[in-house]
Amino acid sequence: MSRFTQCTAAQAARLWLAWSTHRQAIAEAKARGAATKPPDPASQTVDATLLPVFQLADLESESLTRDERIKSAFSQCIGTVAPFVLALILSVSNGYFFAGFHDFAWNIPTVLAYVGVTVLELISLAAIFTAHRALIE
Repeated sequence: MSRFTQCTAAQAARLWLAWSTHRQAIAEAKARGAATKPPDPASQTVDATLLPVFQLADLESESLTRDERIKSAFSQCIGTVAPFVLALILSVSNGYFFAGFHDFAWNIPTVLAYVGVTVLELISLAAIFTAHRALIE
């Protein structure tokens, strides 16, 4: 037998041994899992007093100070405007790439490249806003 055939046969034997050992371990784990009693669902509840994260939901807007309200308003404004600014920047840079590294000009291929990329950016931005709305609901 050639060295290639010997090497291939040795690798195949090693892989088969690893696969069968893995399958045996899975079968043993399934058997152990079937033999054990499932945990009581009532004992798996989370105590809300231990986690301060749940207490943040109790924070009402009336209890915020003036500075905290200004910070919140600033964050909301930036969170509303920033995605559109980033989409505009990405549209210009990707349009430059799609136009074959040519600056914007009023010829058909360049305009199609920039408009096509802008449409793609708006579609992706809409998908992100749709996914965010679905997460909130």
